[in-house]
Amino acid sequence: MDYQQTALRETSEELGISSNQIKIIGRLDVLVGPMGVTVDPFIGEIIISSLNDISIDENEVEKIFTVPVNHFIHNEPEIYHLRMELHPSIKEKDGSIKEIFPTKSLGLPERYWKSWHMPEREIYVYKTEEGTIWGITAIIIREVVTKLKLII
Repeated sequence: MDYQQTALRETSEELGISSNQIKIIGRLDVLVGPMGVTVDPFIGEIIISSLNDISIDENEVEKIFTVPVNHFIHNEPEIYHLRMELHPSIKEKDGSIKEIFPTKSLGLPERYWKSWHMPEREIYVYKTEEGTIWGITAIIIREVVTKLKLII
């Protein structure tokens, strides 16, 4: 199964619609998450009469709503920053130290024997009347809007 078929299947399952109701418009750039997970997004059109035609899988989708594309074209996202820290040991409730990644005995460089951090990452946030859009969804929206601005 290729990535496009996977995207169709996942969208169909999450929104409770037939994959025949989804028209793929194109493929976006591969996104790499903070822990190295990759996402291969596609952009498409859902062919339905109204949002009432959708029956979301509540285990995977919190809610659905629409926002005009113009909102994103005319409103840049707010940009925040996060920095992930990694800890090879943790302090237990009783005050003892529990080693969860034995960096010393594995012979890893000394800089990993204590906590270290990943580079800061930008977090995009779009505020709408329907709610806040952030995370991978905001990254995808920003990429689509950036590409649209090149052609309009």
